[in-house]
Amino acid sequence: MTPLDFGIFSILMVINGFTQMFSEMGLTASIIQKKELSHSEISSANIFSILMGLGFTIIVFLVSPLLEQLFNTDNLAYYIKICSIVFFIKSASIIHEALLRKDMRFKALTYIELITFIFGNFLVALTLAYLGFGVMSIIYSLLAQTLISSMLTIALSKFRFSFTYNWQEVKRLLNFGIPFTLGRFSMYLANQGDYLVVGKFLGPVSLGYYNRSFQLMRTPVEFLGGTLSKVLFPAFSKIKDKKPALKKVFLDSVFINALFSLPLTCFLFLEADSVIRIILGEKWGDSVAPFKILVLSLFFRIGYKFIDPLINVTGRPGYKAKFQFLYCILIICGAYIGTKFGITSVALLVSVAVIVHYILMNVIVFDELSINIKELIPEIKHAVIISVTFIVLIIAFKFFIQINNPYTEVIVSLVILFILYGVSLLLFKPVFDRKILWLFKKK
Repeated sequence: MTPLDFGIFSILMVINGFTQMFSEMGLTASIIQKKELSHSEISSANIFSILMGLGFTIIVFLVSPLLEQLFNTDNLAYYIKICSIVFFIKSASIIHEALLRKDMRFKALTYIELITFIFGNFLVALTLAYLGFGVMSIIYSLLAQTLISSMLTIALSKFRFSFTYNWQEVKRLLNFGIPFTLGRFSMYLANQGDYLVVGKFLGPVSLGYYNRSFQLMRTPVEFLGGTLSKVLFPAFSKIKDKKPALKKVFLDSVFINALFSLPLTCFLFLEADSVIRIILGEKWGDSVAPFKILVLSLFFRIGYKFIDPLINVTGRPGYKAKFQFLYCILIICGAYIGTKFGITSVALLVSVAVIVHYILMNVIVFDELSINIKELIPEIKHAVIISVTFIVLIIAFKFFIQINNPYTEVIVSLVILFILYGVSLLLFKPVFDRKILWLFKKK
């Protein structure tokens, strides 16, 4: 796989994400937050979702030549037409997935994600990439993952398809879902705006380098932040009228975020060159500099994943929408300015926008839950101690011992980091138990 292949696929995923978001129309959030749902409401939402998926599949298929001209990329229309099938396949399972989340069946959802990830990435993508399919290997992987995920989700959901349909019930669900979607639109545009700008002004090859560095950074964000945010939204919905409980859960989430993201940031920044060489290969050296910049925003990116579900249940969508719109402007303008100097500058200005957005979103939470900024110090101090100690030990180790093998460098750094975690767990076990174990007990 070349940087060009990943650049083309990045453009496809941006288009796919936008279309998927609007085809859902916020029905997932509506289903999760509504306390009581009738069979008629669920059935109506399911039929509406399928019709929207079919409609957007046709629309994207028809406008694909225009999108190819916009990004000035050969054969892009052909790739877009194939990817458009995803919208219809996914639409059949959207409501089923929302019901699984509403019932907090996270174990089932985890199994689905694991199975689809292994099947799509290892069996399909790697095999086809080895056989020389290029960007099509990733596209076929996407189709396979979507199909398997939808089939498993429908099979594990208790709801079964029926032809019951009531437009008035759909309208009531959309009254919450559409504003929620508009908020997601600003956020998605912000999250993907840098891809759009880099792809348009620097071309698919530069976008390929930027995409790989971004996706590598994004992996822990989705693993920790994405997974826990899916758990927290239903949990927050159940205690949304109990501000002391919400405050405790929020402060615990800050502790969890800092404990994992701050030391990980230090590790990835110090070992960026070795990590890139091991995971991506020698030809991806141009991804190292933007990757080092992007990982510095790790804490803030994961932190937003925890804040977002909290704001969704506290009744402050107006402020959130305004801040997300501002964030969107900062990302796009920053990325555009950055393209004048290269993808590393894009990464820097995008990271600054992420930090500003995180601070603004915290303003909402602090006001809603009456939190003083000083209350965050106890939540991050243990992570700061681990991180500073790790930095000192790694710098000292590299000063006295020269290692030229990237695998050895990474292994040594990981061993030191795990030892620090182990020592911290022994020294601060009561704190860790109080801040983390409740999450697993609730599952």
